[in-house]
Amino acid sequence: MDKLKSMAAFVAAAESNSFSAAAALLGVTPQLIAKHVGNLEAQLGLKLITRTTRRQSLTAVGEQYYSRCKAILSDVEAADDLALAANSTPRGKIRISAPYNYGSYRLIPFITQYLTRYPETEIELELTDRFVNIVEEGYEVVFRLGKTQLGESAALVQRGLSPFRMFACASPAYLARKGTPFHPEQLVDHDCLGYLFSDRMTDKLWRFSKGMQTFTIPIASRLKVNNTMAKVNAALSDFGITLCVEDVLAPYVRRGELVVLFEDFEGPTYPVNLIYAADRRPSAKLRHFIDEVVDALGPPQA
Repeated sequence: MDKLKSMAAFVAAAESNSFSAAAALLGVTPQLIAKHVGNLEAQLGLKLITRTTRRQSLTAVGEQYYSRCKAILSDVEAADDLALAANSTPRGKIRISAPYNYGSYRLIPFITQYLTRYPETEIELELTDRFVNIVEEGYEVVFRLGKTQLGESAALVQRGLSPFRMFACASPAYLARKGTPFHPEQLVDHDCLGYLFSDRMTDKLWRFSKGMQTFTIPIASRLKVNNTMAKVNAALSDFGITLCVEDVLAPYVRRGELVVLFEDFEGPTYPVNLIYAADRRPSAKLRHFIDEVVDALGPPQA
């Protein structure tokens, strides 16, 4: 039998002066209390409790043994509390994968603040638009844009975060030269800056919505690049209209260097999901990180 459980049963019996009361206290049967006490007495070769039909009492040795058992159980409880306290403090390395733009512009500000709050943690963040395998490639957390199908991966958990929205912008000088479009359909008459994906495909269609209507606009791009900041710099150089995520454009819009177009329309919006392996007892570092991501980057509360 587990000796610590036997000690706990003996202490409960000594303090309550009754096997029945000790059983009620520990949520077991009186017979099990008696078995635990008998097990200790057999191991020690000594009588710890004397029982009559009317009362029970500790023997002289039982009194001393009770004091030592009480101290041992207290030490075990303190050790458990210490371990739980240590487990509540995040420490160690977290391996993360995120899409390039999301990681660069929305995730990095959060991560730097997180590392400042928890100096015993470190983070390895791989920025890639490649669809990574969280289990096979050893990531603890993965951020993904767009609709995510976990498929047969029942061991994965998905948490929705605030979406990644995109806006169309151009410089005041470009708009002064080419005119300001007020409807997405007018984009066909403008120079639009295209994005070149890793598979050499380009974003030839820009989509906007208003109410129940969706407008899919074919764009002509004389300049196509595979880097978001290159597109923004081209727009800042007055060359054309860029479609880009709000996190990247915000500082330039605030300074008046770029102007948001089609404010009555909703630009492309990508769902964002946080994915991690299901674990009934996640580590403190992972539990803290996930909770704080959801709190800081989660969807707005209704």
